[in-house]
Amino acid sequence: MSKIAATNKKKNGRTRLLRKNGDMTSVLQIRYSHSPAKKGCIKKTYGLGSSSRKRRNKKVVRFNEQPNDRGQHSVQGPSGAQGPEGPQGLQGERGPQGLQGVRGLQGIQGLQGEQGPQGEPGTVIVPDIMILPTNQRFFYTLGSDAQSLLIIPAAEFTNDEGQFIPSFPENVPNSYNNVYINGLLQESGLYMLNENAISIHLGSQTMFAGTPIILEMVTFAVQIIM
Repeated sequence: MSKIAATNKKKNGRTRLLRKNGDMTSVLQIRYSHSPAKKGCIKKTYGLGSSSRKRRNKKVVRFNEQPNDRGQHSVQGPSGAQGPEGPQGLQGERGPQGLQGVRGLQGIQGLQGEQGPQGEPGTVIVPDIMILPTNQRFFYTLGSDAQSLLIIPAAEFTNDEGQFIPSFPENVPNSYNNVYINGLLQESGLYMLNENAISIHLGSQTMFAGTPIILEMVTFAVQIIM
């Protein structure tokens, strides 16, 4: 098979190709026509000859020049299959701390825990307790006979020193009182006592003049000695 040995210089729209085949050389001439009638046609001349450029057995072939497809856009082919996942990138820098969020709602109260073990007993200090009673007596002598209801003001009673008192002591929960008429202790339902007077219910009985009446009031106080 012959090989292309050289390409002559292009001159006047003509290109000569020399093919060596043993001692003979085939000449291929390509002419480009620029005339209006033959525009777009290519004229090729084949011939055999030696290196002395003698033209022999020339053969002329004309053919239309094919349009150049260069520059036309082809149809895009289908997308290929997705490639494998790449390796994980390096961790980025830590961003700034965000703003504090709104406080949430209070949760439901949890169940009560188990009772803990009993602690060791502490030191027991038993103080000394003293109860101090205070006894006060007030005296009155009836001046005239009385029936039904007898009301005696507190200012008409005298104390143990024989002095008249302005009022009776306050009747507090840590105290009690007794009434004696003619030396006999009376029932608590027969009289009523306040700071200003004492009322005695006689009913249908008569209390005669000169009858002694004694009011006793006892108050208790507590003293703690550590």
